[in-house]
Amino acid sequence: FQFSQDGRRLAWTTSVKTGMESGADGVSLTDLSNLRTTQLISGPGNYRSLTFDESGESLGFISDRDTYEKKKPNYSVYYWKAGKGAPKAVATEATNGITDGWEISPTSGITFSKNGRRLFFNTAPHRDEDEDPTEADDEEMPDEEKPVKVDIWHWQDPWLQPMQLLRAAQERNRTYRAVVDLKSGKVNQLADPLVPQVTAGEEGNARFALGVSDLPYRRSISWDYPGRKDAYLVDLVTGKSETLLEGIDSNPSLSPQAQ
Repeated sequence: FQFSQDGRRLAWTTSVKTGMESGADGVSLTDLSNLRTTQLISGPGNYRSLTFDESGESLGFISDRDTYEKKKPNYSVYYWKAGKGAPKAVATEATNGITDGWEISPTSGITFSKNGRRLFFNTAPHRDEDEDPTEADDEEMPDEEKPVKVDIWHWQDPWLQPMQLLRAAQERNRTYRAVVDLKSGKVNQLADPLVPQVTAGEEGNARFALGVSDLPYRRSISWDYPGRKDAYLVDLVTGKSETLLEGIDSNPSLSPQAQ
């Protein structure tokens, strides 16, 4: 559940076991001034990341309701605005602007720009989530019968082997920021594997965002701590980026107005 910032509204999800009342899965909204409740959207599926904009007039969330019956459902980003009817899907994996072979991340965090005109969400490359059968078998085997697991490190790997193991799960589950302009409907992928960290200026209102990447310098961090990074200017309107600085040893930031 999620309260609007002004406390006027409460959005909440419901979920039932398979075979129970149809339509019980969904998102509902309660007006706390009169306790009147409206179901905004329903249908079998998962509904996550409820987020109001600052005014409390708009709500964003993600759901896999449209593909729930598939073997591997895909999530979509939904947007609701007071007085404009039911929530609408504003971004799916098939939407122009989403990188081919990528999807809306099931763990995507949804945030509005401060003025409510943009909705930010996360994407990620498709990943096979089927369990590795060898790992399951290993758990049931006596220790002396388990196969030996070997980690191989190469001197040109970006990280030393202990760091690779430490960050393996983080890198495997990494997501990348994208944005949809709620007026035009245009979606832009802002972050990617080459520039994984992108921060929009002026709390999401500005035209530009700052991208930061330490990828070219990860190998040298072993002797050049805390390491270097490149900075990029990312255009939220076009999605294009350009290099600002290379090899800097400090943390760059945008001005408060991102100008």
